[in-house]
This record gives sequence, C-alpha cells and structure tokens, in this order.
Amino acid sequence: EMQRSLVGSEMCKETDQKKLEKKGYAVTTATSNDKESTTAWTVTAINKNTGDIVVITKYNNSDDAKKAESNGLNVSIGSLKKVTKRQGKIVFSGTEQAVKDAM
Repeated sequence: EMQRSLVGSEMCKETDQKKLEKKGYAVTTATSNDKESTTAWTVTAINKNTGDIVVITKYNNSDDAKKAESNGLNVSIGSLKKVTKRQGKIVFSGTEQAVKDAM
C-alpha cells in the first residue's frame, strides 16, 4: 500500500515537470529520503523569458501542507503577483502565472 502511493506521488511530480518544461520552464527536482522530513519532494521551475517562478512541494501529511499554505504569502512584487495554493498535500507557491501553469 505504502509503495503504491509513493509511485503515484512520483508520477505526479514527473507530470508537473513535463508540463512546465513544455511551457518553457527550467525545472529542478529534489527528493527527500529523510524520514524526519516533513516534505517528500520539491520541484522548482523558473521561466527565463517571463521571470515567473513556482516551487511545488509535496508534504508527507496534510497538516504540514495546510501550515505551509497559511504561511504562504499572497503579495505583489512589482508586476508579479505571488500566490500560494494547495491541492491535498501538494503546495504550489510562486508567481501567479507560474502557479497557474503548474496546476
């Protein structure tokens, strides 16, 4: 059971990565194997043309994801609006356009 959910989360990460690369983002991923860690993996995507950036973090439990969502700032930096959105245990944080592209 545990194995299957891990594979599902890996596939989700791959999908996000490919989707963003198609839209012109440079994507880096980091996976945490630390049992104490609150996060499973992180995907960072930067669009060099637009300056848009998004960090997608998969949390190991919903409470940590909710905490990250509530700590996320929804602010504007110049013309770029920074937003934080959550889908289950996955938190998307970055510029509004990049978060849209990632979701």
